This record gives sequence, C-alpha cells and structure tokens, in this order.
Amino acid sequence: MNTRMWFGLSGLLLSACGSGGGGPDLIVPTINTTEIKGHWNSSSDGIYIQFSETNALIYQYSDYYSCYTRSNHEVLDLTSQSLSLRSESNKTISLPYQISSDGNLSWDNYVFAPVDASNQLRTEQLCEQAGTSGSVDFTINFVDLPFTIDDSNALPAEVLLYSLTFAIDLNQNNILDVGDISFIIAKKSDLSNGATSYSFDDLDTTAVLYLDGRLPFEFSSFDYTVTGNQITFSIPRSRHVAFADVSATALIAIESEMVTNNVPGFVRSRDYSSDNYPNIGFVMGVDMGLLNDSTADVDGAPNNFVDIATAKIDLVN
Repeated sequence: MNTRMWFGLSGLLLSACGSGGGGPDLIVPTINTTEIKGHWNSSSDGIYIQFSETNALIYQYSDYYSCYTRSNHEVLDLTSQSLSLRSESNKTISLPYQISSDGNLSWDNYVFAPVDASNQLRTEQLCEQAGTSGSVDFTINFVDLPFTIDDSNALPAEVLLYSLTFAIDLNQNNILDVGDISFIIAKKSDLSNGATSYSFDDLDTTAVLYLDGRLPFEFSSFDYTVTGNQITFSIPRSRHVAFADVSATALIAIESEMVTNNVPGFVRSRDYSSDNYPNIGFVMGVDMGLLNDSTADVDGAPNNFVDIATAKIDLVN
C-alpha cells in the first residue's frame, strides 16, 4: 500500500507571489507599458520585480540561502485594471494592478517601491551559480507509459490529469521544508482549449523551491525526454545554489499519479491511481546506481501507467 505525499498535487497550483488583492487607498491612472517598465522592490516581503514590455522577472529572497531566486514570466495583458502573466510552467495569473499617488505599485496584496539604478539587484545577490559546472540527471522507468493523456470529459476545474513529482530532501529530515526542492511534470484538465488529449512528451514542468516557511516557490521549467517507458531530464547545477547542493547524502522520493477513469462524476478515491517510491517517506538514492521499486503496487485503480519500475539519479561533473 502506498502513502500519498502531500506535495504531489500542489505543483502547478503554485504562484510566484501568492494571491489576493487589497492594499492602501489607490488611484487608477491610465496604465501603459512605459509606466510599469523598470525595477520594483517590496523589501519587507523580500520580493523584487523587473518589468519590461513583454517580460517580468520575479525574485524571491531566501534567508536560508541568503540570495534571490529568479522566476521568468511572459506579460500577456496589461490594462488599467490588471496585469496578466504566464510562467515558464505555463501557469497564467491575472491580478489587480494599481499605482498610488506616491508612485508605489500595488499588486497581489504587496506594495512595491520603484528602484533607482544604484539600488538594483546585483549578480552576486542572485541564487544562480554562474561558475558552477555539471548537472543532476534523472531517469525514471515505468511499467507502461501512455502515449497520450485523456481529457475528453468535463472534469472539475484544476484536476491534474497526470502528475510526476521528484522530490529531494536536502536537509535530510524526511519532510519537504525550507531549502528542499522538487521537480514536477504534470497536466491539468482544461477543456477551454478544445483539446481532448495531450501528448505525453509535451506536458508542463516546474522546479519548486521551499523557502523559509512560505508557500513553495515555482521558479523554473525544464525539458524532459520520453523514450518508450522511460522519462529522463537533466538540471544544470548553475541554475540555483540548491541544485549545486545536491549530493550523495540527499534523500529522494518519487510520486506518480494519474486520472484512471476519466468519466463524469469524477471521484478522487475511485478514479485516481498512484505509486510512490519509497512507499513511505524518503530514501537515500543520489549517485547510488539503479533503484528498484516493487511493481504491481499501485494505490487505487490498477494502472500500469503510473507504476514506477526503476529510478536513477546521477551527479555529473
């Protein structure tokens, strides 16, 4: 019997800054791209944003790492009422956006002050490790991967049709908390685009960092490859100091789950299948060769698509 890890379904529901509205008394001018372009800082919240006409770079400070983690977003729409962004992991957020009479920016329940050139973020303040070489390489084999993910019936909003989560417990305390990371490959139900299925090699991805007791911070997408029943992906260690910290002492856990019965009247306990390695908690598994999981041990409806067979995590210098 497998025990679900609490983080598996949260991955693609994360936002870089949370959600909400409100703020001080505001005026709403006619907003255009020249007014939002530039650098903004909410020092009390540790959030720094750099806007251009087409992109937004959102930086979140971590006391644990003593640096700023960057996430990239595409500006989809900018009006006098709201700002819409799309993250690398294909999540869209549309939130109220206003400017106060003193020139501060109010967005997503945060207040940002404009930043002049002398106080902009410097390279040495970022969590990226430009001088670090190598990668962390992941290989997961399944009993039988599907060619497509079915989305032919109207499931409840935001239901994840498929989710694969690979978690690394860097501080070795057997929970996902500050400083730990996870990598997620997933697809949500979305009939609004007219699609009834999705190719398994074209799902959404995100790397998630757990920061100082805040909500997990979704900060980067990544590429993966499907070959037969095998999924592989490689993470450059230069992207974040957390990746550079992955070592043979780190603990790992894998969760795979999928909607098995895509039918009206969806019920999670009946219509989901999942598999975990290990069955409970975490296990040492970095640079230890091939890890073998028991097969035919799926929790929920029988489904070879989620049944993990083997996994391998290599540190490449």
